[in-house]
This record gives sequence, C-alpha cells and structure tokens, in this order.
Amino acid sequence: LKVTRAEGMTLYEVALPLKDLYPLQLKAGEKFGFAPMINDDDGDYRKRAFTLTPQGTEPSNRPDLLPTVILAP
Repeated sequence: LKVTRAEGMTLYEVALPLKDLYPLQLKAGEKFGFAPMINDDDGDYRKRAFTLTPQGTEPSNRPDLLPTVILAP
C-alpha cells in the first residue's frame, strides 16, 4: 500500500500479487467483479466505509452486486 497526499488529495495505490488473484487471468477481454472497500477506522471501530456496491451492502456479502471490470488491451 502506498499513500500519497498532495494539493488536498489523497491517492491510495495497492499492488496485489498475481498468484493471489487466481484464477483471474490478466488478458484483454477478461471480465471479473471488483469492489474495494475503504474503511474509516481509527482502531476502535469502523465509523464509515466507501465501496462501489449499493448502499447498505458489503462486497463480501453480495458478490452478485460487484461492478464488472473488463480489461482493455
């Protein structure tokens, strides 16, 4: 995880080992569901979370709601 802050913006970069994405193949046209969840947690509890799934759902509970990513060439 790399966090960069500049000009009032925060950029989070995450690298995932390819072996951890199995059976996903990183090739043009490959489709998969993807919904990261970002938590606001100061260590004692999660105050709120941001995700790409509908409000009131968590990605791990409803994989049918994951937005679809299609890899470009």
